[in-house]
Amino acid sequence: MLIQPVIAQKNDSSLPEKISLLEKNETFEILDLENPVSLQFSPVFLQSEAITVSDFQLVRNIDYKINYNKGTITFLNQRLVHQKVHVRYQSFPFAIKKVYKRNLFPQQDKVQALDPTQGAKNEEPILDGDEQPTLQVAGSQTFGISVGSGRSLTQNQELRISVNGEVSENVSVIAMLSDQDLPIQPEGTTENIRDIDQKLIKITSPNVNATFGDFVGSLDDTDVQFPMALEGVSVEGNFGWGTFRLIPSAIPKGQSDSKTIRGEEGRSEYRIDVEGQYVVVKAGSEIVWLNGKRMRRGENNDYFIRDYGDPIIEFTSKHLITSNDVIRVDFEYIQEDLIYQRTLQSVSGSLDFLGNKAKLGFSYAVESDLNDPENTYAMLTEQDMVNLRQNILDVGKNQRSLIAPQRHTVWGIEAQVSPVDYVLIRGKFALSATDENTFSQTDRKVLGKSWELVGNASTEKLDVNLDLRLTDLGFVPVGASSKNRDQFQYEELYADQQFDNQYLMDTTTVPIGEERLVDIDVQFQPLKWIQLNSGIGRTQSIDSSAISNESFHVEQDTAFINYGFSLNPLKLPNLRNNTQVNTSGIGSQRQFRKERNQWNLSQRVRGSTLNGSIEQFEAVDLDPSDSLNLNRKRRISKAFINLAEFKWATVNAQYGWEES
Repeated sequence: MLIQPVIAQKNDSSLPEKISLLEKNETFEILDLENPVSLQFSPVFLQSEAITVSDFQLVRNIDYKINYNKGTITFLNQRLVHQKVHVRYQSFPFAIKKVYKRNLFPQQDKVQALDPTQGAKNEEPILDGDEQPTLQVAGSQTFGISVGSGRSLTQNQELRISVNGEVSENVSVIAMLSDQDLPIQPEGTTENIRDIDQKLIKITSPNVNATFGDFVGSLDDTDVQFPMALEGVSVEGNFGWGTFRLIPSAIPKGQSDSKTIRGEEGRSEYRIDVEGQYVVVKAGSEIVWLNGKRMRRGENNDYFIRDYGDPIIEFTSKHLITSNDVIRVDFEYIQEDLIYQRTLQSVSGSLDFLGNKAKLGFSYAVESDLNDPENTYAMLTEQDMVNLRQNILDVGKNQRSLIAPQRHTVWGIEAQVSPVDYVLIRGKFALSATDENTFSQTDRKVLGKSWELVGNASTEKLDVNLDLRLTDLGFVPVGASSKNRDQFQYEELYADQQFDNQYLMDTTTVPIGEERLVDIDVQFQPLKWIQLNSGIGRTQSIDSSAISNESFHVEQDTAFINYGFSLNPLKLPNLRNNTQVNTSGIGSQRQFRKERNQWNLSQRVRGSTLNGSIEQFEAVDLDPSDSLNLNRKRRISKAFINLAEFKWATVNAQYGWEES
């Protein structure tokens, strides 16, 4: 039994959790996907936005695109049409003009008035009043002297320069330069963090933008390349007939990995490691989920990390972690045993046809180690080179392991067609090849493929979605790992299929193998205050890491179905229901069936809001011969009362209890 008073409840999107001059909140309905939505304040601070629909957080470059300078959002997912969206972001608390300037030269008419003897032969002024340069340069330089006993006098100096403004018409530049080389990373105690030692030059124009220095590089297709922290060059262009993105040369700053952790009673701190080894995590690269729901970083939010050199996730008082919780962390870490110089190149492009009714795109990315023995971070002997060329990696008396240079390449194509306004069909196909030893000609490349077919038909009252997907064992996007390649589908997969699996099995081991998915969802809205939804699907996964007596592959089969409704009549209580039924098995033998039923009732009475919810979960063991008892029952009931509302705070009380 738990009684918990809460101040400034975050679920009330109409009120901020704290007093902030920078934080803004907006709620609006998406009418279509063609016209971008303009926020009230701009520019928007980089990566400060959090966009949610029905408590589900949208993913940048997957569900939406944002122009931070203009403060506009373009939504990409057809399911979001006619949905209410809540946007929280940070911007300046005052209006900012696009140009701040001082007219240093007189107008032409003023020049003629001063000297009437000059007629039509007068030349035009060097710079017109509307064409004055707006480039601003600021910086600081520090100089110091160190002296001590037993050592000579040494001098230290540091230089930091920032440049901002227009260099010509419609061409602007932003630069942050420093000659410092700090090994210090920022703390992860706030939702948005900035790299202390970032070096960046960004040039923008109406059609083409270029970035030099430190940036997060990505392609529109996450099946080809994951977003990565890079140091190098990036160019992107947007024209009326198509777009492109190009990373001609870049150096990855980290290596991608994932860790799944089972919660412990009353424990709020969990360390991030790789196979039990301590690592340094790239600041801001982590993505944390708790029971399939993505968490927000910050001491006032869900979790924080005090030191990325010793990365420990600390959950705030908003979450009481128990043994029934599962935590997943996707992150990038800095490799300390890196031997070879690593580079990355990628390019993507798309062309629009038939008045934007058809689209054809391609993507290519390659991440490779430099296989030059003369340019390595560790000494390689002649015998080491002989062993590497023969693909003999375990050598010596103690079976010392040699690290071989690798090359990972992914190609992808994409096609999209919209024959009528309410129908959209999109298909993707990608191939990957991994050479695990580029020194050797005897090793085999690991090949993989992935394809996806998505269809959507959406009218005012009916919405139908079809999703077909296959990913085989050897396919991994560039910048990802076999453990986190489903990063952009994980939240949806957990909500539809993997919910409450921690009550039935060990969820800390991620199966690696081929995955197939078939999913159909239907949403019907006969009236504005009635919404019916249902879905059916099936997944098959072949876990190659499991070994049985008969085969090296274990085929897991899961069939799932969900249905529910939402009633939102005016001046009457709102009622929602969602029911999910999953049946899982290994091969032809069914293993267990689980069912989750959720009810929610809410009513607003004057200045207060009453909310009650009941969640029931039941699992039935379908295979008594395996000596595993998978019969489970659980019920969670919650009551929430919003007692009072103020301009900047909400006072409420919550009462909940759980029966198992």
